[in-house]
Amino acid sequence: MDRIERKVLSILKRGGGQRLTLKEIQGHMGSGRERAAVIKRLAHLVSRGKIVKGDDGKFALTSARRRMQGRFEPVNERFGFVIPLEAGGDDIYVPANGFGGAIDGDVVEVTYTKRQRGRTSGRVIRIVKRSMKEIVGKFLKTSKGTFLDPLSAKIFHEIVVANNEVGPIEDGLVVNASILKIDDRAGKMLVSITEVWGHPDDPEVLQRIIVSKFDIPTSFSAEALDEATRVPAEIAKSDISGRTDHRGLITFTIDGEQARDFDDAVSIKRTERGFRLYVHIADVGKYVAPGSALDKDAYERATSVYFPGSVIPMLPFELSNEICSLKPNVERLTLSVRMDFSKRGAITSTKVYESVIRSNARLTYSEVAMLLENRDNGEPPADEISGFASDIFAMNDLAQALAKIRTARGSLDFDLPDPIVILNLKGKPEDIVRAERNAAHRLIEEFMIVANEAVASYLTGGGAQCVYRVHEPPDEESLLKLSRMLKVIGHKTSLVGGDVSENLQRLVDKVRGKRVEKLVSYLILRSLMLAKYSPDNLGHFGLGSDCYAHFTSPIRRYPDLMVHRFIKQRLQSQKTEKKKMPAESLLEAAHHCSERGRAAEKAEKQIVKMRQAQFMADKTGETFTGIISGVISRGFFVELDKYFVEGLVATASLTDDRYSFDEDALSLTGAKTGRRFRFGDTVKVRLHAVQVPLGRIDFLLAKQKGKKAE
Repeated sequence: MDRIERKVLSILKRGGGQRLTLKEIQGHMGSGRERAAVIKRLAHLVSRGKIVKGDDGKFALTSARRRMQGRFEPVNERFGFVIPLEAGGDDIYVPANGFGGAIDGDVVEVTYTKRQRGRTSGRVIRIVKRSMKEIVGKFLKTSKGTFLDPLSAKIFHEIVVANNEVGPIEDGLVVNASILKIDDRAGKMLVSITEVWGHPDDPEVLQRIIVSKFDIPTSFSAEALDEATRVPAEIAKSDISGRTDHRGLITFTIDGEQARDFDDAVSIKRTERGFRLYVHIADVGKYVAPGSALDKDAYERATSVYFPGSVIPMLPFELSNEICSLKPNVERLTLSVRMDFSKRGAITSTKVYESVIRSNARLTYSEVAMLLENRDNGEPPADEISGFASDIFAMNDLAQALAKIRTARGSLDFDLPDPIVILNLKGKPEDIVRAERNAAHRLIEEFMIVANEAVASYLTGGGAQCVYRVHEPPDEESLLKLSRMLKVIGHKTSLVGGDVSENLQRLVDKVRGKRVEKLVSYLILRSLMLAKYSPDNLGHFGLGSDCYAHFTSPIRRYPDLMVHRFIKQRLQSQKTEKKKMPAESLLEAAHHCSERGRAAEKAEKQIVKMRQAQFMADKTGETFTGIISGVISRGFFVELDKYFVEGLVATASLTDDRYSFDEDALSLTGAKTGRRFRFGDTVKVRLHAVQVPLGRIDFLLAKQKGKKAE
């Protein structure tokens, strides 16, 4: 920092925080040469984040109390947010004139004003670290030159192809390019094409786009693969020593038909007082040592990512599908939770310990659900499952009792189906259907929830460390906004005051099975806080649980593996203090796992959107009926009745009138006609266009009809 810059800072400091214009600052300078040099020095100080320049052109010191570093996430070209790097801070709203040249994913420094009307807003003052060196896009040839249409990130610069390293490229193909320069003043990004990926409709290309967009690792390090190959294919007798032997206990897994990694198995016994339930979870920690190459790769991924027809696993195949997978008729090392319950489902005792099992069968949700349905209809069980019928019936009785207890304590039970993409032999979607959630799904869900709670309580009660799965209750402002939106679709209810979870569940039950069920559930979910991992026990509002952790899926979630390690420390309590993670490391790991989990969830949703667009691509011009499932300023979304897909009717396409958006009423209303398109209305639409790589489906209104404004 030179003499003139130090003098500028001194001038602003003497002003006691007062904002000064360029002329006012120059008035404090000694000579004409200093006054001329101030302009350049001010720009340098702004770029370094030492001072800020307001929209009115005035300068001020950047207050350390109102500066923060975070990751920039633009929503559109008009605004975005800076997400704090440190857990617990508020997201900062950033308008377009405050982007400061930042692009999607950049680590930036932002200065912000105090919260006003529930929102903290600010502006980017410094780019700490650029997020990307490469970008994926669709190659476009025009009369003005060659450009990229970005597919892997939200970029609002014009992307100009300045160099091509691969030779002639067909218009419209997906390419990967290295970023040469970002010219913020001109609003341009210069790139050099390094690789051609292929046609945007190719399933492999679609997956590569998503992997690039969400920075998902797809290959394991050589060291991790080497460690995986040295993991034994079978457990040794020495591994069993000191473990509780459950190989003689009737045990089985219940999963989907396509599942390949089985990390949980269950056993049950009826007792005089009720039930004894065993939940056995693969002992992944036996094979993944802290600090090992396998551990480092697993931590980086933090979760497995599931795409239609494929998976990017957290652990190599040798572990995820072999030695850690609780396959039938082979011995496997596990951590077991034994829980005793009364006949009404009240838990009376818990024990957590290391064990060895030998699963008797690999059952599916469909066949277990069919067994339970046949029992209700008085039909005999199928031969292949008859040997486990009495155990499954006992499990179902217990699961129903547990569900009643959970509901009574305030747990929210949404029944929101996910879209399932049915692929043909060529990997192309041939149908999009709603996922079935049957009695078998609910049975396993109840057992996993109660096991997770038991383990969290076991660690907490013993003073051991734990990484909790927490979900904080919604604030009053969110509940008031939810009440206003519910009123729009005909459900007048006050959610503020009284038992919030009870009020919400009563509402969910009221609309269950009705056409608006999904819409109401979506609005409730949107008003709730996001669940996350934390070293602090903040409770889980959605489950109505005071103490909850993830324990049951260590093959595919890193926090579960951490919990397994904490359990083993507790089992060797005399050594626990020496093995405890530093508080900062535990907080950092919890935050990292939360972020990677959200990225995986977004990636999984985005690939499904791509596949839905791919499925609809040959239906252009066809007419469908659907329900308005969302309303925004640029249009309304329509979920079709015939297929489980959603698309947008753009406001600009409603040519019969000029429509304005009412956020409180979740509607678009015509200025002249008073026609209103509202959340929950039934409409008829015609498929206009699809953009597969963007997962975008565009509809036109088939008939220009809406409801009159009320």
